Amino acid sequence: AQTMTPTGLASFAFAHPMVWTVIIAFLFTVTSGVLSGEIDRGTMDLLATLPISRGRIYCTLSFVVMGMGIPVCAAVWVGAAIGKSVSNSADVDLAALALLDAHLYAVFILLACFSLAVSAMCSRRTTALAIAFLVVFYSFSLNVLAALWEPAKNIAFTGFMNYYAPLPIIRDGVWRTGDLAVLMATAAVCWAVGFVAFRRRDIPAS
Repeated sequence: AQTMTPTGLASFAFAHPMVWTVIIAFLFTVTSGVLSGEIDRGTMDLLATLPISRGRIYCTLSFVVMGMGIPVCAAVWVGAAIGKSVSNSADVDLAALALLDAHLYAVFILLACFSLAVSAMCSRRTTALAIAFLVVFYSFSLNVLAALWEPAKNIAFTGFMNYYAPLPIIRDGVWRTGDLAVLMATAAVCWAVGFVAFRRRDIPAS
């Protein structure tokens, strides 16, 4: 009952399938297209002739992708703010929704680092997309199963959705530091793995 408030109802937008579709489509399209996609098309050799190290290529792409996550995630909060203005609902707490939006961005960072790592290690764009999609599908499916099937709760921690809970964030109104720590630590590991793999891997000749 505590979560069935105007703010709680507005928080459903931050877990809406359309939001996840936009985030996942953007991340997987960009990350797979620039790294594994360049190798797949045979154009990575041309890119490698530029006076730019592989590490700089990877870091630059990471910076761009993570930077683009700010307007992508902020757009959800802006939509909620517009909805509040249009409906004249003074009960919607935009500050609480901003806190939730920050947690959504943390998940975005994790998915960005994971998809970068997958793309950095694959030579085929379709392979990178398939692996990334399967992992995300696993996490979403596990999140649903954990709510309906008791045994699934024992392995719920293996999915990233276990660390993103909109309603508890809105209810408590505080940073879920434990969940954020797991998301950021996992993101850092994924990013580092991709960075090392891309610098050291052999790129097939076109």
